[in-house]
Amino acid sequence: MHVATLSSAPPSAKVLRAVLRRLGSMVLTLISATVVVFLLIQLVPGDPAVIIAGDDAPPERVAAIREELGLNRPMVIQYLDWVSHVARGDLGESVITGESVAGAIARTFPRTLHVAVAGLTLAVLLGVPLGIAAALRANSLTDGGIRLLSTIGLAVPNLWLGLIFVSVFALQLSWLPATGFVPITDGFWTSIKYLVLPAATIGLSAMAAITRQTRSAMMEVLDADFIRTLNAMGLRRRLVIWQHALRNASIPVVTIIGLDINRAIGGTVVIESVFGINGLGSLVVDATHQRDFPMVQGVILVVVVFIVLTNLLVDLLYVCLDPRISLS
Repeated sequence: MHVATLSSAPPSAKVLRAVLRRLGSMVLTLISATVVVFLLIQLVPGDPAVIIAGDDAPPERVAAIREELGLNRPMVIQYLDWVSHVARGDLGESVITGESVAGAIARTFPRTLHVAVAGLTLAVLLGVPLGIAAALRANSLTDGGIRLLSTIGLAVPNLWLGLIFVSVFALQLSWLPATGFVPITDGFWTSIKYLVLPAATIGLSAMAAITRQTRSAMMEVLDADFIRTLNAMGLRRRLVIWQHALRNASIPVVTIIGLDINRAIGGTVVIESVFGINGLGSLVVDATHQRDFPMVQGVILVVVVFIVLTNLLVDLLYVCLDPRISLS
C-alpha cells in the first residue's frame, strides 16, 4: 500500500540552510555587540593614559601616552581600529601589566569553562531524570519532594550555597578542599576533588530549572494522543518514555539548558571568588577595579561571542530534534 508523504528537503540540507541563515544573523549580532561593548567602555569614568602615566605625571606625559594609544582620535576611528585588530585576533594589551589580553583570556577561560561544564553536566544528569520521575508520578509524594527540592534550588543564592558547602564539606568535615583549582592534566582525581564543590554550587540552581522544565514538558507530552496509542500498542513503557515522550519534550528542555549555559558562564564571577579560582570572572573583576579597559573589553567580547555561539548551537539542535522546525 502506498503511503503519501509530505515532500521535504533532506534533513542534512535543512540543517545546512539553517546554519547559513543563523551564521548571517550571528555576524550581524557580533557587529552590534562590538559597538555596544566599545561604547560601554567609553562611558566608564577614568582615563587609561592617566592610569598608565600615574596620578602625579605631568600633563605632557599624559598627552604623549594618549597620542601613542590613539585616544585623541575621533571615536569612530578608534572603534574601527579596535575592530580591525579584533578581527585579526588581537584584543590589545593590558594597560596595567602589559600582558596580551588574548593571552590572559586563553590562560583563564579554560578554568571557567571547566567549572561551568562540570556544573551543567551534573545538572543535566540529575535534572532530566528527576523531572521525568516527577512527571510519571504527578501529584504524589515523590512529585512533591522533587518540586520542593527544585524550589529550594532556585531560591538559594549561589554565593550563600557556596559558603555553606565550604563551611560544611571543607572546614568541618575536611572531605574536600575549600579553595583552588587543579587542571585534569595535573591529576584526574585531584582535579575532581577541587571541582566538586564549585560544580555542585553551579549545578544545583541549574538542576532545579531543568527539573521543573522537564516535568512540565513531559506531563504535557504524556497526555498526548500518540503516547496513549503507543501504550495501547503494547510498546515497552521505558521505550515510550525515553525514546518517544522525552524526544518530543526535548525542545523546551534544550532551551533551558542553553540558558543555563549562559547563566553559568556569567555566574562564575561569584563562584570563582568563593572558591579562589583564578578564572575569567576573577580576571574581569580585577581588571574593572584597576580600570584596565582593554582587558575588560576583551573579556566582555569573548563572553558575548560564547553566548552567541551557544544560542546558535541550541537553534541547530532544534532542527535536529524536530525537523518540522524552520529557523529564520
